[in-house]
Amino acid sequence: MKRILLLIFLLSSGSVFSQDMLGVSNSNFAGTSGTSMNPTSIMLTPSGWEFSLLTLDLSVENNFVGMPKSRIMKAGEQSGQANDKGGLVAYRGSSDKAANAHVMVKIPAIMLKYNDMAFAFHMAVRSDLGVHNVDSKLAGLAYDGMKDPLMSGTMIKGDGLRAGGLVWIESALTVAKQLSRSESRKWLAGASLKYLTPLAGAYAGISDADYTYINDTTMSLSSVKGRLAYSYIENGRDAFKLRCSGIGTDVGVSYISNPFTQKYSNGKPIAMKKYDYRVGVSLIDFGFVYFTRNAHSFKFKTPSVDLNGSQNTQANGAAQLDNAISDAVMNGIGPNRTFIMSLPTSLSVQYDRCLHPRWYLNLTAIQRVPMPMMRVDRANSLSATIRYETPFFEVAFPYSFYDYYRHRIGVAMRFHGFFIGSDKLGTFVGNGDITGADFYLGLKVNSFDFRRKPRAGHHVGCPAYN
Repeated sequence: MKRILLLIFLLSSGSVFSQDMLGVSNSNFAGTSGTSMNPTSIMLTPSGWEFSLLTLDLSVENNFVGMPKSRIMKAGEQSGQANDKGGLVAYRGSSDKAANAHVMVKIPAIMLKYNDMAFAFHMAVRSDLGVHNVDSKLAGLAYDGMKDPLMSGTMIKGDGLRAGGLVWIESALTVAKQLSRSESRKWLAGASLKYLTPLAGAYAGISDADYTYINDTTMSLSSVKGRLAYSYIENGRDAFKLRCSGIGTDVGVSYISNPFTQKYSNGKPIAMKKYDYRVGVSLIDFGFVYFTRNAHSFKFKTPSVDLNGSQNTQANGAAQLDNAISDAVMNGIGPNRTFIMSLPTSLSVQYDRCLHPRWYLNLTAIQRVPMPMMRVDRANSLSATIRYETPFFEVAFPYSFYDYYRHRIGVAMRFHGFFIGSDKLGTFVGNGDITGADFYLGLKVNSFDFRRKPRAGHHVGCPAYN
């Protein structure tokens, strides 16, 4: 158990997972970069078409371990002082520990608008990890090892512990449509249908368990109930066989109040708001993947388990690991060879107010939806973003309350079709510990005429976006 938990946290801290890209995903120029927040984003952009060359989205966050920046900046001077955890420090608070990670590489992504409809297609490789409800004492054992004599006889509750990870390829078709429009309002609706190829997945969930630490080699578990499953590709060439072993969707609607209507004074256009406000609601990553290749799944319920010598337990290969699990909690019963996992499903609400021409305030809430099966849990988020937006240049400053335990400040910038940003600027500035990282960038080209002045025989782009 110690080895499993420590592996999870070290993986979370060493991987890089921003899932939300708060600095760009709610922009009126987000286009295909905003479909993961709300599919109607492709109807908001003024472009007739868009081709995204690359979107890269990386992020990780946890509340269990951190790395002092001073140790990183002076690694050469302090190399002899690093502890046996590579310089990591643990946070010993009583709150449950959690970690989330996300990697997404999207290439290519294409969008086309036609009258009151828009269509988009993208391919992406994604990896998501979520670890939640880990008791702080159990996390401490994972970090320190079973060597604290003061822990002898300590009972630890393990109810609700969940750890899920998933790697997959998705090919998605997005369709959005303007449902109605008047001078005072506009309704948009959109949906993405995703064809999924899972590459690897793992899940450990304990719905009921009491852990008793006995000594440095023995731990006793009582009333143990839970699920354990994993699958991976044994032959690397199988990763390129895009078998449809899952399906998913994003759906969203948006309401726009007082959409732009150009007004003039003395024959000259007046700077106007694009709208008073817009509100969006979306269901993100609702879907499932079905593992059949090299799949191992256990569902156990046992009154007691004694882990003797667990520090030295080794399992070389899937067969030995299956046998160890079967002997420990399954009374010798082997695993099932198929299992289903849910995507990191969440519900989001977005509110975007135009404060002044080119200035916006965005409020976004993201709440994970606990699917009743093995799953990856997405991080919750509450955010507020101030944004200055023009066709040529954009800058945004997002604040977020990440998973209800971490306050984060970020910054993002866009110049024409290139954007770069982070929802956690503290990783790169300041003197605090590094508990995570967040970074995203993208490059795309589009059809919109952003010229400020007309040339002979050419029109100027829509003044609402200039």
